[in-house]
Amino acid sequence: SVELEAEQATVEWNPELTDVHRVVEAITGCGFDVDEPSERSSAGPSIVTTVMLAQVRVDGMTCQSCVRSVTAALRATAGVLDAAVELEPQGWARVSYDPHQTDAKSVMEAIEAAGFDAALDSVTDVGSDTALGSTSAIQSADFANTPDTMDGRAFGSDHTTQPLLDMQGAREHSGSGEAAYSFSSNKSGETLLDSEPLDATGSHISTQFEVRGMTCSSCVAAIERGLQDREGIHSVSVSLLAQRATVQHDSNVVSDTTIAQWIEGLGFEAKSLDAVSRVSKVSLNVYGMTCASCVGMVERSVRKERGVESVSVSLALETAVIEYRPSEIGVRKLVAVVESAGFDVLVADDAKNNTQLESLQRTRDILAWRRRFVQSLFFSIPVIFLAKIASHMAWSASIVHWQVVAGLPLGSLLQLLLTTPLQFVVGGRFYANAFKALRHGNANMDVLVTTGTSLAYFFSLFMLSWSVFHGNHPRPHCFFEAPAMLITFVSLGRYLENLAKGNASAALSTLMTLTPAQATLIIYDGGRVIDEKMIPTELIQVGDHLRVFPGERIPADGTLLEGGSQVDESTVTGEALPVRKSRGMQLVAGTVNGTGSFTMAASRVGADTTLAQIVQLVEEAQTAKAPIQAYADRVAQYFAPCVLLLALLTFLGWVLVS
Repeated sequence: SVELEAEQATVEWNPELTDVHRVVEAITGCGFDVDEPSERSSAGPSIVTTVMLAQVRVDGMTCQSCVRSVTAALRATAGVLDAAVELEPQGWARVSYDPHQTDAKSVMEAIEAAGFDAALDSVTDVGSDTALGSTSAIQSADFANTPDTMDGRAFGSDHTTQPLLDMQGAREHSGSGEAAYSFSSNKSGETLLDSEPLDATGSHISTQFEVRGMTCSSCVAAIERGLQDREGIHSVSVSLLAQRATVQHDSNVVSDTTIAQWIEGLGFEAKSLDAVSRVSKVSLNVYGMTCASCVGMVERSVRKERGVESVSVSLALETAVIEYRPSEIGVRKLVAVVESAGFDVLVADDAKNNTQLESLQRTRDILAWRRRFVQSLFFSIPVIFLAKIASHMAWSASIVHWQVVAGLPLGSLLQLLLTTPLQFVVGGRFYANAFKALRHGNANMDVLVTTGTSLAYFFSLFMLSWSVFHGNHPRPHCFFEAPAMLITFVSLGRYLENLAKGNASAALSTLMTLTPAQATLIIYDGGRVIDEKMIPTELIQVGDHLRVFPGERIPADGTLLEGGSQVDESTVTGEALPVRKSRGMQLVAGTVNGTGSFTMAASRVGADTTLAQIVQLVEEAQTAKAPIQAYADRVAQYFAPCVLLLALLTFLGWVLVS
């Protein structure tokens, strides 16, 4: 076996046919450099008299980089023959070592030195007088055949302790004298999904719990360990992001109340979300209704179905709002019932629609403020030039100071003509918002902008009119550039603000588009596959078996049943490299399947998926205020009134002084 990351090759050979030097020559003949083999390899067929296999639980690993770090630390430990580390579904390390050179304690110390928590589960003598290269085959067979082992047994199978490995025979010798071993697991590849089906009306049920207080993967592992060994528990799946725990258990042995108490005994808050008593609501868009008789037909058809609590149909809105018990009926059945009545149906995704509408509204605001900013630049740049630059240039000073009539310079007249549409057309949005705020007794930034620009504009207009009618001021003091500059800069600020908000909305919309629009549902009849059909992802129900083809996005959270593939989880976890998925491993909605095809069972759908929880967290982060932002908002409530009060006091002071 060859390890790319470790730049290491482990070779098993028959000493009667070749030796280590020929192996080195074969590798160098391929164009690669080879370091001097270790002492045990260069001595020819070095034989380890005893090989021990330690199974260690590793907590704290979050990605493939963690796996590589633990693997490198273990393989660098003296006496360790080989190591294989598994990230999902649980963090495990299986280490084969020579007990004459090291022990299980040193293995655990190596893992802890790499920055992770280690707990020894078992140590097994996997053979004596075993060839060195066979240890790699031992751990490889273990991983391949028992993907979900924990505490020496398979997850979700039964609760009897099983040995990790069984020797199928003593040491066998081939005709060439090559040593070989054959190993297998008693629970090879068996998972809960291969056991008897779960039935909400029978003894085996699946119950969801809302768990509060989890902060890291160690909390998840603590809950799973604390429940897995309990009597009546078949399997435990805990989601840190969703703050949920799904427990499949025997209702005749243990109740959901008892399970919640067990979780609370581990130091967390737990509340049962039993699907039997939970009522869900779905909104359907129903097309084709023309009169009240159509409404009555839809309501009667849906209401007679078992599990439907209530139904309300609106002819004007063409919608049907249905409350139902998910344990007895699913969305797919409700859609089929309405369609059987002769109408077209679509599941209304209010969250996605609202987000898309908000994104469109944000785009419209961005375009509107950009247009206002460009318009204000068109008017303000000439005003600023006439007021601050033209009067100081020799060739233009005489032009701007030329008197159109007595007391009315040409430059001031042009400033008035340019500022008026800027003040009342481009800045009309500020006036509208200011009047709305004042009508509700508030003084916001729009009030300040409107007050400042209006005072400057009307004062300049007053001074210009006074100069014309009295003729005593050939160069009236006008400040038309002040409202022009202020409106331009505020428009720029509003444009940049909406642009930033638009980027956040675009990120949220991108997240929501990660879920595919359709999924391939496998239809069974008596345990035999009879058909596959495409359905909208909104109609996927818990327990559905779905087929995922190469290049497709995974439609729901679930467990892989058959097949295997590499899955790109970078959009959800940030992991750059594709993650190998095999039977029994967990899948996340929105991630991209690689080159393989597999069958999965949906465990969390709709708003319960990991991707939906991420979207919800992003939405909450956008709406929640940071402490400094909340403080700034409180200050802003008094800022505008204080500024206006200070301006009034300043005006009165100057009046009294003059």
